[in-house]
Amino acid sequence: MNKHRKQLLSLLLALLLFASLSVPALAASGINNQIKSGPASGASSGASSSNSSSSMRSLFNKASNHSKVKTPNNDDYFSDYFTMYADAPAGHSIKAFDHWVTDTNSLLGYIYHGSRVYVLAEHGDSYCVLYYTESNKLNVAWVPIERLRFDYPGRVFRLGSQSSSSGVANVGDPGVAWSKDNFVGTKTKYTLLTDPLENCVGFTLDYQLVTKSASQNEVLGPRAVYINDGSGWEYIGSFDYDAQGPCHVEIYLTRPMNLMAVATVADCDAPYGFTYRQSLIDALAK
Repeated sequence: MNKHRKQLLSLLLALLLFASLSVPALAASGINNQIKSGPASGASSGASSSNSSSSMRSLFNKASNHSKVKTPNNDDYFSDYFTMYADAPAGHSIKAFDHWVTDTNSLLGYIYHGSRVYVLAEHGDSYCVLYYTESNKLNVAWVPIERLRFDYPGRVFRLGSQSSSSGVANVGDPGVAWSKDNFVGTKTKYTLLTDPLENCVGFTLDYQLVTKSASQNEVLGPRAVYINDGSGWEYIGSFDYDAQGPCHVEIYLTRPMNLMAVATVADCDAPYGFTYRQSLIDALAK
């Protein structure tokens, strides 16, 4: 694949994106875990910068498992990273390897279908990518190029509408961690931003049910979405998760706010009969 086919993303944005990746998978919230608006039923159920292989190598070294993965050669690195999505033929996950020689002996783990990856380097028929696991750890791996795609393979929902794009900038993908606490009135963890996102006016929620202990019909259903600026939870709407698979929920806020946490609460027969991955991408701020 031609190396010049990449999105024009800035290295400064990359450094901001991965600046706080040493945060534990479970984090203390420091927020008011109380609902201040919304239905009670919901709770109960970039700038330019210099580019170089050393810069890409520094991103490689941010990964929690980088010492277990073959480091790209200097001339393997792209001048800047770009984003793609995992494309699993069966719709569940793709294989991730610790070497560009992708065989059984180098199998490292799996990346879920529809997960966003950050491509750092190319060697032969493989890309070296950064990606977040379902526990919000940043990992690195080698993946066959044929198992990645530029267009998103999942469903897209929208909550709210963007009133104006004037003065609004895409500030990238915030660092996140799972909470230690449960969302009020439930047994559901929520997503904490590593650093509050100031003057946030929107973001995309990346959501996917990944395993289930109950039947399919018991775990599918509406998901209520709440946001928190530190003062309490505010209900902003729901989306109908009626089929298993990855989805993006494009969320537009009615006012700029300092976003600190996001929660999804399942309204289904078995709200705790599954595990899911959840993160924020393409955050918008004024």
